[in-house]
Amino acid sequence: MEALSELLREVKLKGAAFLDAEFREPWCVVARGRLPRMLMPEATHFIHYHYVAEGACLTRTEDGRAEAALTAGDVVVFPYGDSHIVGTDLQLAPRSIADIIRPPGRSEVARVQYGGDGAKTHLVCGFLACDPQLCSPILFALPRVFKVSMRASPSGDWLER
Repeated sequence: MEALSELLREVKLKGAAFLDAEFREPWCVVARGRLPRMLMPEATHFIHYHYVAEGACLTRTEDGRAEAALTAGDVVVFPYGDSHIVGTDLQLAPRSIADIIRPPGRSEVARVQYGGDGAKTHLVCGFLACDPQLCSPILFALPRVFKVSMRASPSGDWLER
């Protein structure tokens, strides 16, 4: 783990949480990376992530090549910056997340409420920006989508707060 920490320090990751979202069943949205590009136009590669603070949902890359089922406490990561769909019913026509929120101001986290009147899912969404040439040894070793259960880890309490 120490070697990974050293490597991550060298690749100079920059990150942001850019969305605090409350979705209600049924819902389905697509994220194509417009907001990260607006917030960090100088970045050439983005790693997207979503933390499920409450509820459950499904996600898959927009091209359908990778997917994951998520529950409260999970973090899902898209290390290749793939456009992706998130929702309780991925058969619904997805609404672009960029169309339902106003881009946040500097140092702000955007908030959104969207969906029907069913069960709630609370997501905190963000990204890491990195130079793909520096990150490529790590990126090429990762799957297109992966999830980590934070509630099962020692740092889970810290992340929840």
